[in-house]
Parts: sequence; C-alpha cells; structure tokens
Amino acid sequence: MRGVKIPGATEDAPRHPPDPAAAEMVPRPRAVARLREDDAMSAPQIARPSARAGEGWTPEIERLLGEWHRRVYAAQSAYYLVAERLRRRHYYLGIPTVILASITGTALFTEIGQDHVSRAVGLVAATVSLLAAVLAGLQTFMRPGQVAAEHGFAGDWFAAIRREIEQLQALPRETRGTPKECLDSIRKEINKASQKAPELDESLWANSARRFGVTEPPMDSSKLTSP
Repeated sequence: MRGVKIPGATEDAPRHPPDPAAAEMVPRPRAVARLREDDAMSAPQIARPSARAGEGWTPEIERLLGEWHRRVYAAQSAYYLVAERLRRRHYYLGIPTVILASITGTALFTEIGQDHVSRAVGLVAATVSLLAAVLAGLQTFMRPGQVAAEHGFAGDWFAAIRREIEQLQALPRETRGTPKECLDSIRKEINKASQKAPELDESLWANSARRFGVTEPPMDSSKLTSP
C-alpha cells in the first residue's frame, strides 16, 4: 500500500509571492547611504573661524612694519621737497629767459629801420641776448621741469606704499592674512620704487630721516672727500 502524502509533512508550505509595495518601502543599503549624503549636503554649514587666523603677527613684525612706514614716509617727504625746489628753479630760469628773449627780439626789430644805431643800444641788446642764451642753456642742461616731474612721481609712489602700510596696520590681525605674504608684497614694492626713483642728496635724506625718526648709520666723511 502506498502511503498518502500529507501536506506539510514532507514538503514546505506553499510560499506567497512578495508584495511589490512592501518591497519598495524597505530602503536598500545604497539608498540609505545616498540619503545620508543628501542630508549632509542640505544641512546648513556653520563657518568656523580658523584657529590660526591672526597668528604670526609678533611684536617684532609690528615693529618692522612701523619702521618701514617711517622710512617710506621720510622718502615721500624728501622727494616732494626736491620736486618743489626744482619746480621753482624751472620758473626762475624759464620766466627770465622768455622776458630777455622778448626784449632782444623787440630791440632788433626796432633797429631794422634805423640807419644809425647808438653804441649803447647795441651793447645792451647784445648783453640781453647773451643772458637769454645762457639762461636757456642752463634750463636745457639742468632740465629742472623734467627732473621735478620725476621726483614728484617718486613721491607719489612712496605715498601709495605708505597708505598701503597704514591700511594694513588699521586692519584687525584676523583679516590681514599671513605676515610673510604681506611683508613680501610691501618689501618688493619698496625695492621697486627705490630702484626706479632718482637719487637723493645725502644730507637731504639725513635730515628727512631724522625728522621721521628713521635710524640711519652715521655718514663716513672720508668717503665724501675721497676721489
């Protein structure tokens, strides 16, 4: 006699097909990770100040910055002073030259229609013409107007560097940036201005440096007298 198969005794119970709606409700591992990344990106980012902001500005660096400020201020003042002197010299030479040249031309024009010219008038005309030629030659050789413009440009350059240093000193240390970058930028600008600017008289620079408290080594008088 053959045995009767009893449901569930020798085989598994029938399985129901999975519900698609329930499967969609269960998040997969990758979807969970993606959801966490999206939440992290959408969350408000709080800006935390850098722990190293404002660090590095030691008292030595502040003293160096102040020394550069005084030195640049002294150079600005000296170049402006020389530019003003040369501008006045340009007028002192140019205005008499124009006046004397006009007088000479007028005297020569009046002598054209005369048959006899007195010796005194001719001597005066020759003297005035000679003076006008000398003044014109001095003005051409010394070029006070052009040199004054060059010194004025140098003074403007050093004035711009001075304002940059003053702005840096007025800013909080947290917003200045790194000390090395700031000092390198100012140092390069000072070197560039010093190379392009015309030379200053030694005594004039000494007086300007003393006025602004710039420490300079004493001048060696032997170098000034030696050939």
